[in-house]
Amino acid sequence: MTEKYTPGVVYKRLLHYASHYWKIFAIGIVGMVGFAAADTSMAWLVKPLMDEGFVNRDPTYIKWLPIGLLGIFVLRGIAGFTSSYCMAWVGRSVIRDMRREIFDKFLALPVGFYDQSTSGKLISRLTYNVEQVAGSVTKAVVALVKDGLTVVGLIGLMFYLSAKMALLVFVGGPIIAGIMIYVSKRFRGYSRRIQNSMGDVTHLGEEVIGGQRVIKVFGGQTFERSNFSVANEKNRVLHNRLARASAVSTPIIQFIAAIAIAIVIYMATNATGEEALSPGTFIAFFGAMVGLMGPIRRLSILNATIQRGIAAATDIFILLEEAGEDQGGDRRVDRAKGHIAIENMSFRYPRGDKLVLEDINLEIEAGSMVAFVGRSGSGKSTLLGLVPRFYDPSGGRILLDGHDIRDYELRNLREQIALV
Repeated sequence: MTEKYTPGVVYKRLLHYASHYWKIFAIGIVGMVGFAAADTSMAWLVKPLMDEGFVNRDPTYIKWLPIGLLGIFVLRGIAGFTSSYCMAWVGRSVIRDMRREIFDKFLALPVGFYDQSTSGKLISRLTYNVEQVAGSVTKAVVALVKDGLTVVGLIGLMFYLSAKMALLVFVGGPIIAGIMIYVSKRFRGYSRRIQNSMGDVTHLGEEVIGGQRVIKVFGGQTFERSNFSVANEKNRVLHNRLARASAVSTPIIQFIAAIAIAIVIYMATNATGEEALSPGTFIAFFGAMVGLMGPIRRLSILNATIQRGIAAATDIFILLEEAGEDQGGDRRVDRAKGHIAIENMSFRYPRGDKLVLEDINLEIEAGSMVAFVGRSGSGKSTLLGLVPRFYDPSGGRILLDGHDIRDYELRNLREQIALV
């Protein structure tokens, strides 16, 4: 893969689409910050609740702690709604923009591109791939920022409560990072293959629907069913492999976190003297550590979503950078007379080895009616397709009213031609 399509470059380009809606995006980020702050505050609130409320029975704390708890929950609810809705709004806007770009590209691509591509895979990029991008741009960013900030807040609280125990807990951090880097590569590879298999499924479905009369006449149901079963099974297998990789990585990460929890419980229950923790400090520390499990689990699952989005976006960006049709010269006419001359014209299809048409010379007077007759595959449709510049000759030229058709502005040239 070239540097142009490395995961970091692709994801940065995806976020550029979201930057068009930076105001809503920023409101969503503020909501995520508020959500993370609320979760961290709830974990911290346990310490005064236990030490001052239950142990020391301080009336001031007993009075204000329930009100503070309610306030935190209200903040958490507002922040959660704001972040989720704003990011979903941005995500659907990005999908709309990307689909519009892809559709515009479909209109601009040359006929030769369609000859070398299946319609199923192209439609899959417009539908399935774009939806994968949505998860990467919105759900992934929501979880990444919201859960990421929550993790940072809870870790900060743990160090504030007991730096020694916090350091021991995070010995497993490098192990978790290594696991996530490894599975990232696996996720990306599976995602790319799943997208290709979805294109095959869509293409075969389209063929059956569009050619159902031909299939019935020639009794091709068994053949088509066999082809579809192979593509469908391949898609199932790839999805299962992706699910297996995701399912294995998550419990491994959680098990490493569970070891850290066990260490904390052992240390806290065996500490004496100055190292001993108050009930409130221990429960707040333990609560913060347990609170990390959810965000870490979501972040580990999130990795699969991001990799699917990157793989899908790579396919989309490759399509968007395909060269469009040559728009021709600057010659324009209101109404062509219709005199056509073909001089020493030859043609071969892109990537074709042999000439389909060779040394064709032909003159058609304006206003005349001409029929092209010949066996199937003799080049009748190809010859006619050269006039509106669906293709360009490999040699020679075609003249309209004495001027090479490549000198005409492409749109203006096609305005002179009717296709039935």
